[in-house]
Amino acid sequence: MATKKYSSSKSNKSKAYKKAALILVPLVVVGLSIALLAHQSSTSKTAKTTQPKQVSPAGSIDYSPAKPSDNAANEARKSQPGAQPKEASDGTNTQAAPTPFSATISRANGQGQNITVAAIVNGASSGTCTFNFSQSANGAIVKRYSEPVSAANQSYSCSQATVAMPSGGDWYVSLSVASSGSEANNQWAANPVKL
Repeated sequence: MATKKYSSSKSNKSKAYKKAALILVPLVVVGLSIALLAHQSSTSKTAKTTQPKQVSPAGSIDYSPAKPSDNAANEARKSQPGAQPKEASDGTNTQAAPTPFSATISRANGQGQNITVAAIVNGASSGTCTFNFSQSANGAIVKRYSEPVSAANQSYSCSQATVAMPSGGDWYVSLSVASSGSEANNQWAANPVKL
């Protein structure tokens, strides 16, 4: 019976250790967590009070509102003679010269009896694109196709269009874009288009 007494005593001690561990481990973990949080809180308060003022490096961007002196310089620049309509010698206002722009044919492909055309317009956001089709380099215009300048992908263009031709053969494609009293012209670089 001594063996049984010893084994039951050993199992009781083992159970007691397990119960003590189950109680002590969470208490130690909670205590360490509280101590760590208290330490971090006191360290961050000290760090905030002892940090030097940060100085921006030279050449950095200043996002503060503009100073009155900056605004005055811009207002003076706006009132320079080039910004206002010019006055003619008889006292009437004349319009400033139109802003120059350019237009480039970006596509002219033939298929069957049709030519598909498109163009890019730089410097103008409105106006009219006119594609001209002739059967010789400097010949009479046989066919015209017009459409407004349109916005596409943050730029302006003469949208792609397919134009039916009256006959096959060689076709020379040119473009004229009119906008605000100015005009830009362009010839298709790979003229003639063969049908």
